[in-house]
Amino acid sequence: GMPSNHASFVSFAATFALLFALRRCDRMEGSSWVRMVKRWVPPMVAFLIAIGCSYARVHLGYHSPNQVHAGAGLGIVLGSTWYCMYESAYIAKWAPYFEKLLSSFDFCSEHETGDVAAERRRDLDTRRKLDAQRKSG
Repeated sequence: GMPSNHASFVSFAATFALLFALRRCDRMEGSSWVRMVKRWVPPMVAFLIAIGCSYARVHLGYHSPNQVHAGAGLGIVLGSTWYCMYESAYIAKWAPYFEKLLSSFDFCSEHETGDVAAERRRDLDTRRKLDAQRKSG
């Protein structure tokens, strides 16, 4: 049908993966080559899958090129919109709540708990400062 749901789904996933890599994967560990691979390989693989899936839908005769293009466009728009909602609602409002809620389920020994909790607070504070800098600058 119009638009292609397959093209829409894979384009949505690829777009979300790319935006996530652009905005959230700047603090990875490892050498520069390892960081580059960890950051860019997953979204590029997602885009290759999206291209392959879209091509297959046309090649197998399930959709016309126009249906696939409409589905891919819809997936890109929805993936971008969903990522903006993820950034503004989940990261800003819900993530701190869930981190606090789930922190009681850590399976650490007593001597590790204080260090882990302090490290998490520092990571969360650092992430919030970076988010505030990104929004202001």
